[in-house]
Amino acid sequence: MTGDQSVRLELPLLAPGQAQKEIYHNEALLLLIDGLLQAAAVGVADAPPAAPQAGECWLVGTAPTGD
Repeated sequence: MTGDQSVRLELPLLAPGQAQKEIYHNEALLLLIDGLLQAAAVGVADAPPAAPQAGECWLVGTAPTGD
């Protein structure tokens, strides 16, 4: 993650004293809407992934194990 984007959806984050915040806010809304409409899971697993990448989305399987 960079300091100016969220991890999972890479939404632009506002900084204190930032100019033109409405542009970044509108961009974030567009990215969020696209993310909700085009959500995708990496896969289905019963056990938690060993080394998930930041922002990955996994579906819980039918016989879950682990924490």
